[in-house]
Amino acid sequence: MQLPVQIVFHQLDPWPGAEEHLRERAAQLERFCPQMMSCRVVIEETQKHHRLGRPVAVRIDVRLPGHELTVNRHHDTDFHVAAREAFEAMTRRIEDHLRRRRGQVKHHEPPPAGALPGLPEEQTEGEAGFEAPGEGRPS
Repeated sequence: MQLPVQIVFHQLDPWPGAEEHLRERAAQLERFCPQMMSCRVVIEETQKHHRLGRPVAVRIDVRLPGHELTVNRHHDTDFHVAAREAFEAMTRRIEDHLRRRRGQVKHHEPPPAGALPGLPEEQTEGEAGFEAPGEGRPS
């Protein structure tokens, strides 16, 4: 990674081990995608409500050459759950991005011109019950 991992806590104090845990997870992303240029993790308390706990939001921004990927995850009370889900989602996003870059996506062939989708090839338009205007039933 060209820049060090940035970890920002908004509206709450970091607890022991949180920053180290997030740096380890970011290092796993970097091992998965060595082209990663930067990673920024933002943890914030979305609202303070004394009965419902402390809702937490985790946002991860990853910069790759020519692309920026972002993931947001919210959880009602547990930072660890929100962080785990955010890093799993970012891993999937990076996997999808790398697959597209390598060209490993499915390309569907367009149907042949004049063929009706869902009908067997030997069945023609007249046999399928389609009639040209002016033919068939009298008006």
